[in-house]
Amino acid sequence: MKKLFFILFIFVLSTNLLSQNLVPNPDFEYFTSCPIYQNQVNKATPWFNPTGSSPDYFHSCAPTGPWDPVNAPFNLWGYQFAFSGRGYLGGAAIGYTSGDGREYIETQLKDTLLSGSKYYVEFYISRGDSTKYATDRIGLYLSKDSIFDYSTFVYLPYTPQVENDSGNVIYNTQNWMCISGEYVANGGEHFIVIGNFRSFNGSIVDTVDKTTKWNWAYYYIDNVSVYCADSGYTTATAGKDTVICKGDSAQLGTPPMSGYAYSWSPTYGMDPVAGLDSAGATQAQPWVKPQKTTTYILTVVDTVRECKGPGHDSVTVTVVDTGVCIIGIEEFKIQDLRFKIYPNPNDGTMQLDYVLGKAQSGELRILDITGRKIIAYTLSPYANTLSINNSSFKNGLYFYEVNINGEMIVRDKLIIIK
Repeated sequence: MKKLFFILFIFVLSTNLLSQNLVPNPDFEYFTSCPIYQNQVNKATPWFNPTGSSPDYFHSCAPTGPWDPVNAPFNLWGYQFAFSGRGYLGGAAIGYTSGDGREYIETQLKDTLLSGSKYYVEFYISRGDSTKYATDRIGLYLSKDSIFDYSTFVYLPYTPQVENDSGNVIYNTQNWMCISGEYVANGGEHFIVIGNFRSFNGSIVDTVDKTTKWNWAYYYIDNVSVYCADSGYTTATAGKDTVICKGDSAQLGTPPMSGYAYSWSPTYGMDPVAGLDSAGATQAQPWVKPQKTTTYILTVVDTVRECKGPGHDSVTVTVVDTGVCIIGIEEFKIQDLRFKIYPNPNDGTMQLDYVLGKAQSGELRILDITGRKIIAYTLSPYANTLSINNSSFKNGLYFYEVNINGEMIVRDKLIIIK
């Protein structure tokens, strides 16, 4: 489990800023009316389009017909559920014939940033399936004044204070990827703009689909946050990763503490029988009953202490659907015994021990740190060991996944050291 700690401090000016995200409508759930077509970012009030381009607002309330472009999850650019809630925005990070076409989204913060104070900034993105390109340079720019120029369609010449790492091309279309960083304010910053602020030559652009007619690198955007970060950390504990049989429930989290607010995402599999708010779980220890393996993210906010910002943690509930399922017996712990790569770390020579039923099909996938598949190996139901000797792996951190009958059962880290 990876823990991210978020911290918040505003001392004198306004008590209503304590432990508060300074971004209004950060997950785009509030709207003046449902979007029905492209270029309707302004409906996700108070967000707006700052240039002459046409970023988009996607929501599950939008029409769902084959020619309706802005529904969530199915829309013109692909298929993606919101990171949380039911809506998200999207725009082109690379576009037009020259490659310098851009789309941006902008909003005014709830208050100005304080000079010399540190702020934690994050937002989540996911690449649209139906786009030709993928790129690396997507960032967030904080400014004192609004950026508004309807005469331009190309990249804005500003340097974002928080930006995805150069060379880290974002290919992932299945999952939401977090872009985050810390920023020490000059003072007076009151607006944020999200997009690609680099030229075509200043971005790494990779062609991922030569068959599509959409000459873009298009990305969805969700859950934007700006928190003051001058004080201590709030600790979030989502609980231990667990394994359940399909149809069973699991309890997440730890006992609640006074003065803290809890929020879980996604709400998929939240069990209404257990009395949960399935539209947005706000309990410290919710019960979940997912039908597939799901990773839940917990956000904890200190509502009492000044300067304490939110903490995040995650927990994965692995769902077993094998016909015969026995959980609770020590020798059936999936992560420990049924699917295990060793040695780990290794130099490219490794072994996977696994157990498959006769009617099951399996696959081992090796992924890079962005979630892009590097290589896949078929698992035979008539064996229980797969030996791998691959000298092409470079030093670094990878992930491995075991998929059974098309469903991910195990995902864990793999480290290559030569």
